[in-house]
This record gives sequence, structure tokens and C-alpha cells, in this order.
Amino acid sequence: MKTVRIKDVSVGQGQPKIAVPITGATQFEILQQAKKIVKYQPDLVEWRIDFFQKVTDKQQLISTAKVLKECLAGLALLITFRTAAEGGQLKLPVEKYYEIVQTIIEQRLSDAIDLEFYRNPAQITRLISLAKKEELTVIVSYHNFQNTPIKEEILKHFTAMSQSGADIAKIAVMPQTKVDVVNLLTATIQSTAVLDLPLIAISMGSLGKISRVAGEVFGSAMTFASVEAESAPGQISINTLRKMLKELRIE
Repeated sequence: MKTVRIKDVSVGQGQPKIAVPITGATQFEILQQAKKIVKYQPDLVEWRIDFFQKVTDKQQLISTAKVLKECLAGLALLITFRTAAEGGQLKLPVEKYYEIVQTIIEQRLSDAIDLEFYRNPAQITRLISLAKKEELTVIVSYHNFQNTPIKEEILKHFTAMSQSGADIAKIAVMPQTKVDVVNLLTATIQSTAVLDLPLIAISMGSLGKISRVAGEVFGSAMTFASVEAESAPGQISINTLRKMLKELRIE
């Protein structure tokens, strides 16, 4: 598997890298969360801008991103706009989604950008190319909060994502049974054997917690932890997650 660098972080090498989300609604809340997160020194910080009340105000978005980067004191920053269709907090016209993401890329507001893979293919291809030009790492993602596709469908998702030109592919799904969790883990193992990019695989909720800690075994290169508020069901606190990753480390 190829290793991808996000700032000083090598994704796809060694243990899964830990990202902690920021979910503040205001600039004040965002910076307060950031100050607490910095104390824990995760590998990356994910700013979920769909929680930000001023996300549609271009100047507010730019200015908040700049002060956030200063507050993070060198930690790698991933910016994610999760649409309502994939479990996000804000329902916007899809054209506005593309506009906001384009601003993030053109202004280089982050080190990495999350793009929802199953939006308009031409727009996603354009944004991936633009991000490459601006030297931002691209994560393409697919989220399903209702269920877990069968293993063969998960394999197809990862394969399609790997052909998009993105740097990293992410799938997060909701299990209804223990077999769903096993299917995701199996599909990830099989995909890492044939695809040349780091994968992120998350089975959400309490049932899927094993996927958040056993990534080094089955091939998931990043996991998400909480310091305060969860941004997705099943997230584990960063201190607990670190202990579990250490115990499960492959020597």
C-alpha cells in the first residue's frame, strides 16, 4: 500500500492515524474545541464545517480557517463538509457544496480535503484535479448511516474510489448485524491487497467499535476519536483509543 503524507503525517504506515473532529457552531466554539484538542496532540484534526453556522459566508469561512490553523500550532488539518445526504448537519443546494469546497481548495485553508465521492462525477473529478494543483491531500468518502452494503458492493466502492485520482478512500457504514461488521473488515483486507492507496474503513455505532481500533490488522489507515463531542456514532475517546491501539499493535 502506498503511503500518503498529510503535512508531517504518514497515512498508511504503521498504526492507524488518529483524527479528532471539531464540531463547533461558532468561531468561539471552534477555537475553544481546538485549544482542548491540541493538548492531546492527535495526528490530525478534522474540522466539520457543516456544523459551522457561518459556513456559507465566504469571508467568515476563510478568516475562521486561518485563525484555526494558528491555534492548531502545526497539527495537520482536514476539512470536511458532510452533506445532509450522508449524515451531515446542514442541508444546502449541491451547487453550494461545490462552491464551498472550491473556496477551501483555492484558498488552501487546509492540508487535506474530504470530497463525497457520489456527488456529481464531473464536479468531483474537477475538484480532485484542483486540489492536486493546490497540493491538498484528497480523501474521497462514502457514508451510509442506514445499513452496510454486501461485501461485493464495498469492494466495488473502494475500487471505484481508487480510480478517481484521490489519495485516500474512506467508507463509513452502519451495521445492523455482526456479519455486517465482518463483511466491512473482510472487504477492507481484500481491497488493501490489490489497491495502491490508503483506505479508511469504519463500521459505525456500538456494534462497529472494533473497526475503530483494529485498523492495523485489517488495513484501515485512519480512525476518528473524540475529545468532547462525537461527530459520528461509536467514536471512542482519544485516550482510550490510544491505549487500545497500543495493545493491538503488530510488532
